[in-house]
Amino acid sequence: MNFQKDIFTRISDPVEKNRIFQDLCTSHHEILTKSTDPASELFTLRAEVYNGTELCCRIIQKTSALAAQGDLILQFMMGSEKYLLSTRYDIRDSKCFVQTETDLFHLQRREDYRLRLPTSFKGYFSMAKHQGKNSTGQFQLIDLSGGGCRFLIKPMPPTLSLGDEIEGHLVLPDREKIAIKGQIRHERDDEVSRSQTAGIQFIGLRDQDKNKMIALVMDLYRELFSRLSKT
Repeated sequence: MNFQKDIFTRISDPVEKNRIFQDLCTSHHEILTKSTDPASELFTLRAEVYNGTELCCRIIQKTSALAAQGDLILQFMMGSEKYLLSTRYDIRDSKCFVQTETDLFHLQRREDYRLRLPTSFKGYFSMAKHQGKNSTGQFQLIDLSGGGCRFLIKPMPPTLSLGDEIEGHLVLPDREKIAIKGQIRHERDDEVSRSQTAGIQFIGLRDQDKNKMIALVMDLYRELFSRLSKT
């Protein structure tokens, strides 16, 4: 994946890192969590105790059983700041113990950072309706976030305009397709290549599909973790 390396800042100060985990326990913020299996679903933790090397967390919501141990991707907010880590866990006495002696990253810029996707990424937007009327097409995804995406229409038509509403599916590798409805928030025409780039904001996502989007973006974050951890 062709990720931008300024998306994250690694928390290198151990004092700051300990403070963040301590604050996570006292603030009772929820932790969005999923296993590293791309097909896995989200579940939610709440940190209760931090002992310097691991977080003892209560499982407050899940849709399927958890293995006794494995790898997790975790995402949580502290105020307006978002943090992410990929680490090991194990279940003991019905609690989830998360190892913290690993890299912790602070997400830069905005909350829903759009991850640029390479041309080799086998994902596309399959349009079904434009302005309430049937209109079909399959368009290559350029970037993706939990709140929207950008795709390439080539060759034109169809031509989309600002404010237009479209419906269709995100078709992604090794996953069920995700039904979405969106509004065109920006567009750019290239007459030379006879193409159009359109960016949409998702609207009216069902909770189930919103969770799928969050899980997908977390999986892409994990790939970035693995690269940054080797630098």
